[in-house]
Amino acid sequence: MCEAANWIRSKRVGRAIGAMLLLAGMAVLSGCAGVSSAGSSSPPPSGDLSLAASSLDFAGVTAGSSKTLTVNATNTGSASVTISSATFTTKYFSLTAPQLPMVVAAGQQVSFSIAFTPNATGTFDATLTLVTGSSSSVSLSLSGTGMSAEVGLLATDPVSRSGLFWLAPRRLRRSP
Repeated sequence: MCEAANWIRSKRVGRAIGAMLLLAGMAVLSGCAGVSSAGSSSPPPSGDLSLAASSLDFAGVTAGSSKTLTVNATNTGSASVTISSATFTTKYFSLTAPQLPMVVAAGQQVSFSIAFTPNATGTFDATLTLVTGSSSSVSLSLSGTGMSAEVGLLATDPVSRSGLFWLAPRRLRRSP
């Protein structure tokens, strides 16, 4: 019978010591940074990139030449953001500045220069995607029109006020 009593007493002491150690551990942890009594912690600060425009229109550009426009991007987050790459859905648009990858500090702004170089006449549409280090991205719609090198104007005949004339470089011809 004595052995059973000693075993019961040792179990009670063990439980009491275990409970005291648990309470002491909780008291120490409640003072640690990042540990709250509710069991939740706040997420780390993050960067958030936003563009000043949702689209850019390059209008008419002579085929074979180039036109550059800029768009501003602002880090509206509370931490820096890394812009790792820029991708275009067509080769007729390109990023001329800045070089990537780059880091934009919280609250800072950066200008992106985008060139449009059509190789023919017609409408060109594309999307620019800026990929950030957090694997998120922002997109910008791009459009432009390739124009022929010879551009003319329509005008009325000033003498008879009848018929239209096509005014082109170095020649004047009456339209049918």
